[in-house]
Amino acid sequence: MSLHARARVLISAGAALLIATTSTHAQGKFPPESLKNLQAMPEGTTVKQLVEAMRGFTRALGVRCTHCHVGTEGQPLETMDFAADTKPAKKTARQMIRMVQAINGEHLARLAERADPNVTVTCATCHRGITRPRSLIDELLLAYRKGGATAAAARFRELRERYYGGDAYDFGDVALTEVAHTAQEGGDVPGALALLELNVELLPLSWFGLWMLAEMREEAGQTELAIAALERAVALKPRPDLVKRLEALRRKAAGPGSPERPKP
Repeated sequence: MSLHARARVLISAGAALLIATTSTHAQGKFPPESLKNLQAMPEGTTVKQLVEAMRGFTRALGVRCTHCHVGTEGQPLETMDFAADTKPAKKTARQMIRMVQAINGEHLARLAERADPNVTVTCATCHRGITRPRSLIDELLLAYRKGGATAAAARFRELRERYYGGDAYDFGDVALTEVAHTAQEGGDVPGALALLELNVELLPLSWFGLWMLAEMREEAGQTELAIAALERAVALKPRPDLVKRLEALRRKAAGPGSPERPKP
């Protein structure tokens, strides 16, 4: 079986344990001896495939069996009612499974050129270990709209504390910058400045973060502080455009007819 075929089986198999009505509950046994009423799975899927795939499925979403299935966390799996459709998450999973199957089996299959081995979509492609696959920028924007820059900063720290080092979010210098620009466009320059200050606090060696902070400080009328931030940025990344911008800020700070400010 090709890598592409095995990936498709794995994706489908991971879903089957969510959507299958099994004899587990009736027999009080896990794994069950057989599966029945598979609604989004091809015939012939084995119990072993389901169990192995389900382990990956839970990791992809960062959840446990009880997220979709009826049962008590920490109790033996034979006590779970895998057949019940009680939880909305299980119904949602059926649609997500069909979506993945359509992407891999129909849409990607129509591409004129594909990598070898084929690139396929899995649950982890979007979820990255979290239940709701929002980007970090989206999470921060939701927090900002509810409680301003203070709430966005708190949300960033919370997510960073929990997920830093994993695949869930990119804690680089872009997310806070994007939210800061949204705040600026809405007239909230102090809020934007606070978010960019946090960016540099957490990533002091980011020339991009220092550049963005310098521009926002200038927007806030803090030219001297803007120069200080841009000098740090240029020291890290002496790009011609940054050097030119720094010279312009120095001339502005010096005023007409003033001698040129000495370079650090």
